[in-house]
Amino acid sequence: MGLTQKLGTIPLAIFTDASNNIGIGGSPSGSYKFEVTGTGYISGILTGGARIQAQGSNGAGSAQGGFLINYNANASSRSWLINNDQEAFGDFAIRTSTTQTGSTYTTRLYINPSGNVGIGTSSPSYKLDVQNGSDFDIRLRDSSLGGTVGILFETANDFSGTSQAYIKGIGSAGAGTSQLIFGTAGASGDTTATERMRINSNGGIGIGWAGYTTPNVKLAIRSVDQSSSNYAVIIDNAVRDIFWIRNDGLINTGTGGNSPYSNTTANAANLNVGADGALSRSTSSLKYKTDVKDYDKGLAEVMSMRPVYYKGKTDGDTQFAGLIAEEVHDLGLTEFVQYAEDGSPDALSYQNMIALMTKAIQELNAKVSALENK
Repeated sequence: MGLTQKLGTIPLAIFTDASNNIGIGGSPSGSYKFEVTGTGYISGILTGGARIQAQGSNGAGSAQGGFLINYNANASSRSWLINNDQEAFGDFAIRTSTTQTGSTYTTRLYINPSGNVGIGTSSPSYKLDVQNGSDFDIRLRDSSLGGTVGILFETANDFSGTSQAYIKGIGSAGAGTSQLIFGTAGASGDTTATERMRINSNGGIGIGWAGYTTPNVKLAIRSVDQSSSNYAVIIDNAVRDIFWIRNDGLINTGTGGNSPYSNTTANAANLNVGADGALSRSTSSLKYKTDVKDYDKGLAEVMSMRPVYYKGKTDGDTQFAGLIAEEVHDLGLTEFVQYAEDGSPDALSYQNMIALMTKAIQELNAKVSALENK
């Protein structure tokens, strides 16, 4: 080893060894071409084509190896420290000082030896673990008018190579409103995701309804077809079905303890299904009626009716008794006939026919009384 230069009156400032390794502030160890013992200061730019290595020697948890980007005279300035072996051997951390001149640091980004990345935490449990005390942890922004931002998820499959799903937020350039869209890949071999659900700017939810924007509707579901093997809605309690709507329009309310089927009553039926499919409650109070007048049909019409036995086409071998809607229509008793959307007779309001039967009994009783008085 030999002295190559003397800086002022300070001897032995720069050293070299037989292999031309250089040491500043101390003799070179021989392991590196250039070593600095103590602290140094560079006011310009350090440029090089090889790596720059900072190495400590105190072990995991000491965080001695690293680069310190120091504060300046501004009171708001903070020091940044980039180091490894902070919590365990092989980790990496970016930290900032808590005060301008302090030596206490807060971890801002941490990568553990398994490659998990933590933001706001030094114990990431996932590939990306973000922890924050406020309402929002991540912000995605598109600065263009009416832009779209989102997250795309991809996994490998045996068909097309990847399966996709996404969450997208879209904005309206003029109205300042926004929508949230969810998409998945459905069929085997799909290479891109398709919109499955959308929350529009009014808070309405459209499911299976791409581009759904209908206002004043909080939940809209569009089924995939009109078959009897697929369902638009199914609700269950893990034991039995509570409610479902099949794609062909069939509605089922289950047979649970308090289902409409099991919650029985001795009262008369009061539910009506209109030709348009709408449900309504059947009533009889005067407060729901107008143009009330005495009924004038009776015994003659009853005597013209044809009571029949019949079996329903979907009821197996069960036998019923009743009347035929078309025949009641032909008798002119249209006030008891319910009509389909095409205007054809479809059903009878049997409960309303009590008026006809009562009138027929009254007429028959009058005849009996007349005979008795002879």
